Amino acid sequence: MYLYARAIVVSICLSLPLAAQAPYLKARIEGVVVQAGDVAPQPVVGARITITKVNGATGANLPILGVGSSPSVAESTSSTASFPGMPTVVYGADGLPRLQTLPGPAPQTTLPVPSVTTERDGKFIIPDLEEGTYRLLITQTGYVRQEFGQRVFPGQGTLIHLTAGQVLNNLAIRLTPTGNVGGRITDNNGQPAVGVNLQLLKTTYNANGQRIFQNAGVARTNDRGDYRFFWVTPGRYYVAGGSAAATFTFGGSTGPNDPGDSYLLTYYPGVTDINRAAPIDVKPGSELAADFVTPKQRLYTISGKVMAPNPTTGANGQIPAVTLSLAFRLLTGGAGVFTMFQAYDPATGTFVMRNVLPGSYFLQAATPPFYGRVPLEVLNSDIEGLVVAVDSSLIINGRFTIENSDTPLSFPPFIAMRPMTNGRPDYLAIQQRSSDVTADGSFTISNVIPGQYRVVVPSGQNYYVKEVRYNRVDVLNSPFDVSARNLGTMEVVIDRNLGQIDGSIVDDRGQPVSGVQAVLIPDARDRTEVYRTATTDQGGRFSMRNITPGDYKLFAWEAMDNYGYFDPEVMRSSENLGRSVRVAESSAITVETKVIPGP
Repeated sequence: MYLYARAIVVSICLSLPLAAQAPYLKARIEGVVVQAGDVAPQPVVGARITITKVNGATGANLPILGVGSSPSVAESTSSTASFPGMPTVVYGADGLPRLQTLPGPAPQTTLPVPSVTTERDGKFIIPDLEEGTYRLLITQTGYVRQEFGQRVFPGQGTLIHLTAGQVLNNLAIRLTPTGNVGGRITDNNGQPAVGVNLQLLKTTYNANGQRIFQNAGVARTNDRGDYRFFWVTPGRYYVAGGSAAATFTFGGSTGPNDPGDSYLLTYYPGVTDINRAAPIDVKPGSELAADFVTPKQRLYTISGKVMAPNPTTGANGQIPAVTLSLAFRLLTGGAGVFTMFQAYDPATGTFVMRNVLPGSYFLQAATPPFYGRVPLEVLNSDIEGLVVAVDSSLIINGRFTIENSDTPLSFPPFIAMRPMTNGRPDYLAIQQRSSDVTADGSFTISNVIPGQYRVVVPSGQNYYVKEVRYNRVDVLNSPFDVSARNLGTMEVVIDRNLGQIDGSIVDDRGQPVSGVQAVLIPDARDRTEVYRTATTDQGGRFSMRNITPGDYKLFAWEAMDNYGYFDPEVMRSSENLGRSVRVAESSAITVETKVIPGP
C-alpha cells in the first residue's frame, strides 16, 4: 500500500512539469534573403545565417553552454542535478517526493544554435529556438557581411525578441552587394609601376573627434601596373599608392629581376596631399576604375643649426648633445617618430638629416631641459639653413579644489594638457600629463614645452570639471599659451552636482524607435570629453547619467557611422534636427525627440 501511494504521488508530481510546458514551447523564424536595391528583388541562394542569443537588456552575446563556462548546478538529496529557478522533484526526510523550485537566477548561458543556409528561392527556416532575444548575421560571397536590420557599415542590426512558441514569419532580409575598384598605376615616365602597395582608405573619427583613416583593403600592382580591390563594402573611399613614413609595406620582392623601385605616396587622382585627394563612391555591385600616376620616389636632406638662448657648455659655446627626430602623422590618427642620433655635430652646432622621405613633419630637437620643434614640408627638394630654436622646458604647479561638497570626494587621477596649433589639436605633439594627484589635490606637470594648450581632465562618475584657471584666467573652454614669461599656477575646480537625462526617441508617427543611439553634444563642440551617448531599448527609451551641466543638443540618427557625429558635413545637415537641452546642476530632465531618418 505504501509503495502504491508513493507511486501515485510520484506520478502526480511528475505530471506538473508536463502541464507547465507551455512557456517552454519552441519558437522559430522563417524568412527570405534577397538582393538589396533591385526593383524585383532576386533571391540570394546559399547565404549563411548565423543566429546568436543575446542579453535583451545589453545586447551582449550570451556565453555558449560548455564553451568556457557552465551553469550553476544544485544537487537534491536524491543526487539529481537541477538548474536553479526550474521546477524540480526532490525527496524529503519522509521519503516522499515534492515539486520544488530551487532558489537562484536562471543560468546566463545558452545552447549553440546551428546556422542555416538559404534555399534556391532564398528562403530559410531557423527552428527550435528558446524564448529570448537574438541577433542574425548573414554572409555570402559577393555581399556585405551584415546583421538583420543593419543600415550602415560598420554598425549594428536590429535585435529580434521571441516569446515561447512564437513563429516569426515573412522576415525579409535585403543583402547588399559589394563593389569593386581597380585601375592601372604608371610612374612619371609613363611606364607601368610594378609592385606598388595600395590602400583603400575610409574616413572616420575617433573618440577625440580626430579625423582618421581606416584601412579598408590592400592591393599590389602586377607587372602591368594593374591592381584590384574586390568585395568592397559600399561607401566613400580614398585610394593611396606608394610608400612613405606614414604608410605601410607588405609583400616582398616580385622575383630575382625586381629592380626594387619605391614610389612616392600618392592619392587618386595623382596628388600627394590627402586633403586634395578625390574620394570615390563605391555603389552596390559597381565596378570603378581609378588610374593615376605614382612617381618614383626620391630621398632628400634636411640641414641647419640648433640654437639655444644660453648654451652653457661646450668648447665653442655650442650645445654638447642634441637628439633630433622627425614626427609625422599616421593615417590612423596617431603619430610616428624617426630619431636620428648621429645627425648633430656638437663642434659646430649644425645637423644633417639624410634620406628623408617626402611628407609633412615636425622637426624636434631635445637636449634636456631644452626642447624645440619646427613644422616643415619636404616636397621635391632638399631643405637647407633651417634654424631650430630650443628653449627650457617648464613646470606648472596646480591644485584641485571641490565645490559644493560636504562629503569626501576622490580627486581625478591626473590632469593633461593637449598641445594646440592655431587653436586646433596638434596630434603630432606629445600630450603633457601631470604627476599623480596627492591627497590634498596638488599636482605637478613637468617638461612642458612652451606653446599653446588646452586642459583635458578624465571624466568621473561623481564629479565634473566646473572651472580651470591658469594665472587666474578661466581657460576651460579655450586654448591658452604657456611660456617662461607667463608661467603661472593652475586651479581646477570640480563639482559633484551632475545632471541626468531620461528620454525617448520616436519616429514621425510618434512610435518608439529601438536600437538607435542618442547623442548629447555640447554647444562647446570641441569639449569631446563631455559628449554622452546611450542606446534606446525596446520601448525607445534611454538614460544618460553623470552629465556635465551646460547647454547641449540632443540628436538621434537612424543610421550613423561610429563617431560620425564629429563629421562637420553631418552636423551641418543635421543641426536644425537636434533638440536643445539645458542641463542644470543636480537636474533630472525628461525629453523626447524625433529620430533623424537614415539614407
